[in-house]
Amino acid sequence: MPNLIKHLTSKQKNELFDALNYMKIGEIKKFCNKHAISIQGKKGEILNRVKHFLTTGNILLPRAMPEISKAKKNNSYPLKSNTLILHGAYKNDLATRSFFKKLVGEHFHFTSFGQDWIAERWQQGKPPTYAEFANAWQKEYLNRKKSEANPKQEWAYLNFMRRFQKENPNASKKDISKMWEKTRKQQVAKAKLVLDKI
Repeated sequence: MPNLIKHLTSKQKNELFDALNYMKIGEIKKFCNKHAISIQGKKGEILNRVKHFLTTGNILLPRAMPEISKAKKNNSYPLKSNTLILHGAYKNDLATRSFFKKLVGEHFHFTSFGQDWIAERWQQGKPPTYAEFANAWQKEYLNRKKSEANPKQEWAYLNFMRRFQKENPNASKKDISKMWEKTRKQQVAKAKLVLDKI
């Protein structure tokens, strides 16, 4: 299958991929539905499939969840340190949050790092125990006290806010909001200029 954006220079391709991050999930899904690209998963996963399609012309399927990482029907998975966190049984709820606070401390809260870490372990076929997750979360928490983590590329709003506030420390919330809307509109128009021709 052809590279659908081979007419773009390397710089233009990078600008397009950056512009895609500014699109709302509904806008991205519209393109995916038109080309039979799976909309399963988070925004970053969907964008990776879109980029793969644009550069190869091929449809990238979602990664299948290994059976070892899935909860068995009718099995009980109590909130204990040595219990495996399994897909289909793990819950982001008050009981789980309270349990993690016992393992980690009152400062525990659900984070994108934690969700991504668990999801990656599931994909590797290595579901972690609650204790393993608590240790990984606490380690990352301490690391981020030393140096702040950069938001993911697809988190365009957070990345924009960080840059704009650094460059314009005295800007009002209204100014920031107006500039974000203007920037997002420009970036989405840039992305659609290419996507609408495919």
